[in-house]
Amino acid sequence: MCRWRAPRRGSSWRKKRTNAIPYFQLYPTWNSPAAIAEPKLDEMTRRGFSPEYVYRETKRSVASAADKTKLYSGIGFNIPGQPRTTDPENVYKAVHRAFDAGAAGVVISREYEEMRLANLKAVGRAVRELAATRT
Repeated sequence: MCRWRAPRRGSSWRKKRTNAIPYFQLYPTWNSPAAIAEPKLDEMTRRGFSPEYVYRETKRSVASAADKTKLYSGIGFNIPGQPRTTDPENVYKAVHRAFDAGAAGVVISREYEEMRLANLKAVGRAVRELAATRT
């Protein structure tokens, strides 16, 4: 994270960097053992994020919104170009973990025609179970 100063009159429009703070200091959970277990960028296409990542990031986002707005977690799966297949059980768990963290709902991301039926069924199963327990 950096702050950028507006250039003074007559100076160039180059960006002037001040007070750079590393990401892991701004967000302590980024350096936690659970976060370290998440895939690195070069492993992302093989592993993807875990349901616990969905929980941590949703919880952090809900807390930062401070009840000023509803938060809907985006859960993406079956993204083209990924050599791995998404496990329906992980999709099911991710939906549950989003609601456990306080999400008002979920947005199932990317294109409907790209999604596999087993994963869509996992989302439906999780939402039906959650609706039955909350009424």
